[in-house]
Order: sequence, then structure tokens, then C-alpha cells
Amino acid sequence: MSSSTDRQVRVWDLASGNSLRTLRGYTDYTYGLTFSPNSQTLATASSNGLVRLWAWSTKICRQTFHGHHNWVWDTTWSPDGQILASGSLDHDIRLWHPINGSCLKILKGHENSVMQVTWHPQGHLLASGGYDNVIRLWKPDTGQCQRIMQVPQGWVQSLAWSPSGHILASGSSDHLVRLWDGNTGEGQRGFQRDNSSLRHRNLDVSSNAYEPRFSYF
Repeated sequence: MSSSTDRQVRVWDLASGNSLRTLRGYTDYTYGLTFSPNSQTLATASSNGLVRLWAWSTKICRQTFHGHHNWVWDTTWSPDGQILASGSLDHDIRLWHPINGSCLKILKGHENSVMQVTWHPQGHLLASGGYDNVIRLWKPDTGQCQRIMQVPQGWVQSLAWSPSGHILASGSSDHLVRLWDGNTGEGQRGFQRDNSSLRHRNLDVSSNAYEPRFSYF
């Protein structure tokens, strides 16, 4: 699955490398592709401020969320699939009801574009990061920011929880991957990748918290 500046979402065959299907309907750039936990629904975000849900079985758009006032960079599902979160250039994070399309909460606090949002594996926290060099941990049930972690340099463009939820990894434009304690917010370790920023924004962490391995996309 890929999104692109050609305003299309494409489904690819891994064996042949051929494009199997194209999801059409966007007039602007698409970002933030995420499947629901049951793999039945695909969420996509776009530069026109819309978030869309696609029924995977039919490849038909079944829901469009309106509310963001600028580009939407990322989407993420809660572990139980009951809430979809989106982060935008308008500095806001919105929590959506995936069935009726209502906006459940608007999380405000970032002072610049929100590039990444990701749920804690247990669903009780939502992490966000963006152009203000800050990572925020939110309580989705109350909408309150529980903790703020300042990145010394570089804007945050990738976030990933370890499977246990004890560690949050961040990738930023200062070429560093940082590990944060998921409970206290304290920075633990930093890893230098190379001399180019993590432009592809996707970061994954292995289940071994003592010898973490990272995957970049």
C-alpha cells in the first residue's frame, strides 16, 4: 500500500511488484495510511484537510471526516478500533468516531504542525510529535496533555511505541533516533542514523527493549 503526490492510493502485489488496484477520489496529496486493527477499514489523510475511511473489501470510500483546516499528515487507530486520531498542519489533533464520523475531541497544545500520532499499545495514551520540537503524551479519555518531552534539536517526524509500551522511540530532523521512558518521559538513549534526516517518517521498534532494533521506511 502506498500514497503519493499523484493523488492516488495504490495496492501492490509483493511478489510481482505490480499495481493491483488504485483507490481514487482525492484531488489533493494523500498521507497517513493506516489499517484498522481488524484490517477491514483503511484510513487516509490528505492535504485538503480531509480524512477518509475506505471499506477494504469493496475499496469504496464509506466515510469522510471534515474538521481540520489544513493538511492532515497522519492517522492512527486506537488498539480496539473505536477511535481514529489525526494530526494536522493546523496544530490540532482530532479524535474521530469511525462509525458516525463525529469529532469526539480536539487536542490542542502543539505550536506548529503535528506530523505524527501513535497510540500506546494499551490504548490509554496517545503520543504526538511535530514541527515544534515537542512530543506530547495525551490522555484520550479526558483530552488532557499528561506529559511534554522536549527534543533538543530538530522537529519530530516519526514516533513508535515498543510492543510493551515501556519505550517510545522518536526520529527527528537532527538525524537522531531517541528512546524515551514511556512512563516518566525521561530520555534514555540516542542513536545516530546518518547524515540525512528521517524524511520517510516511519519508524518501528522491535520487541526487545534491551537491544532495540529500528526499521525505517
